[in-house]
Amino acid sequence: MNGIEKITEHILSDAKTAAEETILAAQAAADDTAKKYASLAADIRQRCADEAKAEADGIIERADASGGNVRRNMLLRTKSELIDAAFTRAGQSIRELPADKYTAFFANMLEQTITSSITNESALSAEYGDEFPITETYELRLCTADRKSCGDALLKAGQSVLEKYGKKLTFGDDAEISGGFILRAGDVEENCSLGTLVSAVRQSLESDVSNALFEQ
Repeated sequence: MNGIEKITEHILSDAKTAAEETILAAQAAADDTAKKYASLAADIRQRCADEAKAEADGIIERADASGGNVRRNMLLRTKSELIDAAFTRAGQSIRELPADKYTAFFANMLEQTITSSITNESALSAEYGDEFPITETYELRLCTADRKSCGDALLKAGQSVLEKYGKKLTFGDDAEISGGFILRAGDVEENCSLGTLVSAVRQSLESDVSNALFEQ
């Protein structure tokens, strides 16, 4: 091997060694970079997972709260509907009484209402004298169905009370009510319609009905 060949071999050997060292260094740097990026990627994944979990937990919490509100509102609505149904049924039960009992029920109420009205009128007349107008004729208003079925009986019951005071009772225009009556004395009306009576009773009994229905 001559000198040129030796020099060439030496150069190639050195170059090979340098290349191997460079490659190894590059691989080491690449491995280190890959590890760093892998660690960074893991951190990002964990952060995203944490944020996603937090968001998911928030969504779940809001959903639970919303679900609780929906459930509570559904229960309240159901309870309200059941209570409404109970009082509606109470009104229907009066409406469905046998004719004689239905008539007797409202005849008795009419007599009491007329008596109370006359008592109040007398008290006001005594207090205000001639300034307070005295009603001589009372009006009885019924729904069309009741006017036909029991109107005469109710008119007779009311008239039996009024005639003691020298007053009389006549039919007024038919009323848009489901049952019961409206008594008019001058400018004063006593609403004893079935709907009004049930509403008045509901104010005092709704709590008891709710307790009975839901065992509170």
